[in-house]
Amino acid sequence: STLCINFSQNLHRILLPGYRTMVQTLGFAYPGEPVTSLIDAKLRERAESFLAEASVKLGPGLVQLEREEIMPLKAGNLLYHPPNRFWIDNRQRRYVPAAGDLIVGIVTAKLSEGFRVDIGSSTNAYLPLSSFE
Repeated sequence: STLCINFSQNLHRILLPGYRTMVQTLGFAYPGEPVTSLIDAKLRERAESFLAEASVKLGPGLVQLEREEIMPLKAGNLLYHPPNRFWIDNRQRRYVPAAGDLIVGIVTAKLSEGFRVDIGSSTNAYLPLSSFE
């Protein structure tokens, strides 16, 4: 099975000069359309020329499903950075929350059963009091 590790969405924008020249576009990905074959092909191609890493690092916009299939969550270019990093770049401006994301929020209201939290997305999050027990 493939081990996947998440990394920061802005990683490809803050590294060394010339970093963008190392990033390759593998094609355009649509939500719900598997990209496993594109990623496997790139890893096989790399394995022929170099020693390949054992794990794949999935970045923003990609998720690995239970059946080891990699699926994009949003439309955009599927990008690859050697040796094993893949992510979707779609130039979106607003944060779109996803299950499992670690976030920092601002409590905007205390309700009878919990808290309303601004997480920087189009809707607020709700944090129940039972989370603190």
